[in-house]
Amino acid sequence: MVYSVQTPNGANARWQMAAPAEAFFDSDFAERAEALSALGHPARLRIVQRLMSDADTVQDLVGTGEFGTSGQIYHHIKQLTAAGWLRSVGGGRYEVPAARVVPC
Repeated sequence: MVYSVQTPNGANARWQMAAPAEAFFDSDFAERAEALSALGHPARLRIVQRLMSDADTVQDLVGTGEFGTSGQIYHHIKQLTAAGWLRSVGGGRYEVPAARVVPC
């Protein structure tokens, strides 16, 4: 079965469940520690949320006044990108990959 969800900014994420739940429970949860630790800062969680709703670029994020300087935002984006929570789509734009939007 194919599932889909639309984020608040209008992006569509589609996925198909292929692995049984047992495969998830039998996996090494420690392998997910780095990806989860990237979300361990409140600003990073909010950046992910804003990029799924009403922001596309670092300048958009600076304009909100929530995250400090562009240098501080790039620091957070670097951590989120390295952990797979964000990806650059060119032109200074970032997005949350569909695999991070859906419950996989």
